[in-house]
This record gives sequence, C-alpha cells and structure tokens, in this order.
Amino acid sequence: MLEVEYISTEYFVDQTNQVIFDCIKKSLESTQKAELSSLLSAANQLNHYDIIKEEAGYLRYLFDTPILEDNIPVNGAKLAKLKIARDVKKTLAKCSLEVDKINGDEDIAEIISLIETPILDATSKIYQGSDNKPKIIGEDVGEYVEFLKENQNEMLGISTGFPRFDEAIGGGIRRKCVDLVAARPKVGKSMFGDAVAMHVSRNLNIPVLMLDTEMSKEDHLNRMLANLSGVEINKLASGKFANTDLDIEKVEKAAEELQNIPYHYVSIADQPFENILAIMRKWIHQEVGFDENGAVREFDEDGDLTGGTKIQDAYFFNFTRLLSKDEIKKGSFTLSFGMTNTHATPFSSLVSVTDYSGSNGYKVNSPAGEYGILYATGSALVGGDVTPDAN
Repeated sequence: MLEVEYISTEYFVDQTNQVIFDCIKKSLESTQKAELSSLLSAANQLNHYDIIKEEAGYLRYLFDTPILEDNIPVNGAKLAKLKIARDVKKTLAKCSLEVDKINGDEDIAEIISLIETPILDATSKIYQGSDNKPKIIGEDVGEYVEFLKENQNEMLGISTGFPRFDEAIGGGIRRKCVDLVAARPKVGKSMFGDAVAMHVSRNLNIPVLMLDTEMSKEDHLNRMLANLSGVEINKLASGKFANTDLDIEKVEKAAEELQNIPYHYVSIADQPFENILAIMRKWIHQEVGFDENGAVREFDEDGDLTGGTKIQDAYFFNFTRLLSKDEIKKGSFTLSFGMTNTHATPFSSLVSVTDYSGSNGYKVNSPAGEYGILYATGSALVGGDVTPDAN
C-alpha cells in the first residue's frame, strides 16, 4: 500500500490536479495499482466523476508517460517545498498587514512580536511536520535501549543544585517539562529561583533567562553579589560594605565573576503574554538556536548532529560569503591566526583553520543544507597542507 507521507491535496495549486490526486489516493486504498477504471470509480465515490471524465485524455497521457520510480520522492519533495514557499509568502503578507496597523503607541517588543511570532510558528510547523504520523511505539525500542546502555547519566535533566528537589521533580529540570514552585508570600520562592539560576549558569555554564514580574534588577544583583561574596545582604545593599577593605575586595571580586556568568535578566512586568513569548524566542535564537525538529540545539564538536560531544563554549567566525558566495574549492581553504601576544611578531605561533578533507568529508544532515567542518591545528603550514589535530 502506498503511503503518502509528505504531500497532500493542498500541495497542488491547480484544482484539477487536486481532484486527480484525491482520486488516485482513494483508488490506492483498495488496489495496489492505479488504473483509469479504478480512478473513475474513486472519482464517482468522491463526487468528482464529471471533472475526471473531462480530463480523460489528460489522464490517458499520464498513464502512458514512463515514470522512473526514483524520481517520485524527488518530485514529491519539490511539491512540498513549493507548498512551504507559498505558506511563507502568506505568512509574510499577514505580517505586512499587521505592520500596517502600527500607530506608534506600541512598544518595541510588541512590534517585533508582530513579525517574529507568525514566522517562528510557521518555521516550527515546517520542522515538525515531516515526522507527524503514527508509528508503532516499539519500532526502534532496541536502538533506544542500546542508547541508554551506552549513555548512562547520573541526572536525567539539569540539576538545580538541590538534590532532594531534583529527585522530587523526576531527575532535575527536564526537557518539555514545566516545574511549578508554589508557596505563601515571603517564604523564599524568588530566592530559590535565583539560587537555581545561579547554580545552572555559574556551575554548569548553561545560559539561563530570568523573566521577572515584580522584582527589580537591583534586588537580584544584591542577592547574587551577597551569595558570591559572602557579605551580608543588608550590608551590601546599603553600601556599608565600603567601610571595610576586606568586604570591598570580596564584593568587587564577586562583581567581576558575575559579569562572566551566562545569567540573563529581563523584567516582564505588565507585558502581554505575546510579548513575553517573543522575548523568550528571541533569547533562545540568539543564545542557543534550534535543531531540525524545532528543539533547542546544542553545539556539536564533530558535526555529527545525531550524537557526540556537545560544545558549551565556542567562538564563531563567519565564513559564509567567503566559502559559499565566492565558491572557494572544497578542501583548499586555510586561514591562519597569529597567536603570539607580542605585537611585533604576531605570527611566530600559529593556529590554522582549514576545511581539511572538505572535498569528500562534507555533511548533509542539517536542515540548512550541505556543510563542512573547519578543523583547527596548532602546527604551521607545510607546503600548503595541514593535517588536523587528533584532539
């Protein structure tokens, strides 16, 4: 039985083609082969008989046309992409209409959300739609069990820094879960949230976004500086720590450390829900990014997006135009960085970045298309060839 996995009636623009597609699909529900007779029978069941009868000559031409089976998924994919392009065009037209309604009273976040929200919703559907069909739940269970055996973890999610709380919520903060902490006023909910955020961002080096509805940035800074410095919070908030040299040293050291912790803060007091979502999405795009399924992507060490070691800290150099637009031959690109801290002789020690083996080692498992890995090495160029470090 033929499975229509990624195209459906709305992928066709012409109404006649939509009808023909529906009739072919219907006929294949009862037979392994689509023939003119079964097509007419399906058309009669779908109340499309008159339309199909008018197109009998066109249908005979289609049946007489040789079809290479390998071309079916290729052309099907083209139809799917054209449908995506039409949907994107409609989304942009909708955004244009919403932007035309702006009168200047809106805040920046609200204006951005008018464009950002529908576009992100559209792209999310594109990424997720290809896998949206029922499957036997145990189909790949063997592979899943092997994955669990080979990837044992002490913590299922991200540790909060409070072991008993981690255990109570099922193994830390887990993906696709919402953990709600509720208590009476003034018992420490916000302080607990700050403590968790500090642990995740400081000790685990994972970016954290604090969306605050009531406290000020200064309130959070007082708590975090007191936490890091060990100086009593009231003494710190009142500025009286400045009366003691030791306390000044502690607070300044804490402030220096806090600058490098990936803890992000924004006040969302009185913000509509749509604006809050827009703020969150923008932060995720800028700080983390998404994978092909619309989930937050972790940076990868070797380019194997299905597994491998993930990178928490990275430097980015944009080679897009150099490597793509100017079409430099794969496997021939090298860029050397001078690593010496002496200005007069910056290139006495080199780190070279190269697309070593790029001519045959590129990858195709990205939603953005074909890409290659740039390798870094500490060795100087020898005859224009650089072998990448094993490490």
